[in-house]
Amino acid sequence: MASTSGIDATADPTLAALVPRRSRSRNLVLLIVAVAVLVGVGWYGSNGRPTMSSDSGGADVLSGAQVLVDARSTARGLPAPTLESIAVPTGTRLVGAWVLDTDDPLALLGTTPSDAAATREALLSGARDERALPQPLPTDREFDLVVLLDVVDCAALPADSTGPSETTTARLRSSIGGSATVPLRAFAAMIDRQLLSTDGACPAG
Repeated sequence: MASTSGIDATADPTLAALVPRRSRSRNLVLLIVAVAVLVGVGWYGSNGRPTMSSDSGGADVLSGAQVLVDARSTARGLPAPTLESIAVPTGTRLVGAWVLDTDDPLALLGTTPSDAAATREALLSGARDERALPQPLPTDREFDLVVLLDVVDCAALPADSTGPSETTTARLRSSIGGSATVPLRAFAAMIDRQLLSTDGACPAG
């Protein structure tokens, strides 16, 4: 008795039409698609992954052992990342954080301590609640990350500005699912025991 375990495509022209045929052009298309995927993954890894840097800024020590920091920042990512939260230096407590345009009147860079005090009052009264975290970040221009901190334990602060910047980090999220935690290096030069003791927020010595 003849075996029925296989299909003889040559015996039926309609079945033969369903058998895939080798095609050089089809293989070339598949190769191009594979290369494009690899290039896209590599490009996203270097350009699309959410990242942020804050390498310069200023800080003002205010009454009540509070510090108002303004860190000039940039962000990159595709799509634009969202700044979800920040982890502040050991020895401090986060009161609030806002993402402001560089020309916002409440941005602190280049201002005097009296302006910082007024900025604190304005921010705490809700003047920029719509710019509080979490906040989408612009990727086509600089922005100011303004952070208000309570100094709660001077002994736990880095001794000087050579302390590790990784103690202050930003948590970023992309709308397509990627996330990253990045150090904010500007804080290492502004939040330390030596500087805060000079300004009276921490005891000297």
